[in-house]
Amino acid sequence: MKQWVTKANPWEPLDYDEDVTYAVRAFQNGTASAGQQKLLWAWLVDYACGRDDISFRPDDKGGQLATAFAEGKRYVGQQVRKHLDDRMTPPAKNVKPEEPKPNKRVKRK
Repeated sequence: MKQWVTKANPWEPLDYDEDVTYAVRAFQNGTASAGQQKLLWAWLVDYACGRDDISFRPDDKGGQLATAFAEGKRYVGQQVRKHLDDRMTPPAKNVKPEEPKPNKRVKRK
């Protein structure tokens, strides 16, 4: 898989090549191959969303804003990656959900 270099400033345009462009277009059209899907995942979630980039920026020249910007990118990646967790798997559609159990209240005299 290709490796892209993280930019010093989180707002700098990202590196890409024609394979990424074609993968984005194929994905949008619903025709992306397995290889294009994997390439786009790596580029978008791992690189563009800053998976391997620490979001903290020193506070010498606008570091607080740069940190917030980088943290926003990281947050998007987290929101996408969380769906890989098994706990996010929806229940099967043909399985009937459990009936709620009635509350048993004790009558007080």
